[in-house]
Amino acid sequence: MQRSVSRAEARRIVLDIYERFFTREECRRILREIARQRETGKYHKFWVDLKDSPLPGELDDADLDEYLGYFELLGALVRRRTVFFEDVNDLFGYYVEAAWEHPSIREYVEEIRRESGDPTAYEHFQYLAGRVAARTEADVRRGEGGRVRHFVYGAVAFAAAAAVAGWLVGWGVGRVIQTVLNSSPELLPQGAAAASAGLGLITQVFILTFLWHREREAGFAIYVSRTKSEKASRHTAIR
Repeated sequence: MQRSVSRAEARRIVLDIYERFFTREECRRILREIARQRETGKYHKFWVDLKDSPLPGELDDADLDEYLGYFELLGALVRRRTVFFEDVNDLFGYYVEAAWEHPSIREYVEEIRRESGDPTAYEHFQYLAGRVAARTEADVRRGEGGRVRHFVYGAVAFAAAAAVAGWLVGWGVGRVIQTVLNSSPELLPQGAAAASAGLGLITQVFILTFLWHREREAGFAIYVSRTKSEKASRHTAIR
């Protein structure tokens, strides 16, 4: 499917939505509350149903509908290829992901679908959240893959160096023993060199395997922590 707008026009559409999103005080309040609950890990419903007559200043489900409506609109635009997912993800990725992960919001979406009899309600929001989550997972895998490649290259070079060093040491020891025993065959230094090289290689395999598991756990934790920190920094700028 061909895009109906240019890249510059598509980016302008996303920026216009972004500007409208942050000019709404209710949207900023909802964003801050979701971010706060996500940081603490303590989720709860933070809005009042209109049927329960919310007090002035309280967030209600109409405010939540407006907030989620931005993500529904963006999801529809991405699916129809009117805008680029990369632009949407850069500006809204954190907020979309945080909203969809909120248990009360997920329950609210399911409730809307049941009461309206429309299983497609907020489907574009759900679609966009899935795309964002998939991209986040792909970024993690790419970071993991980069560490794997660098580690493998280093491991191969290290193991080769250990084998060569083992061979030289073994050959030298074998020559000394041969001289002491006044033995003429060359099999002794060659056999000692091969045995030493093999033992060195096996030892390095065990060491590198252990170090790889340690590096993998530490590297993955650092990467995920950095990713979360970068995403969290997005919403603190509006406080």
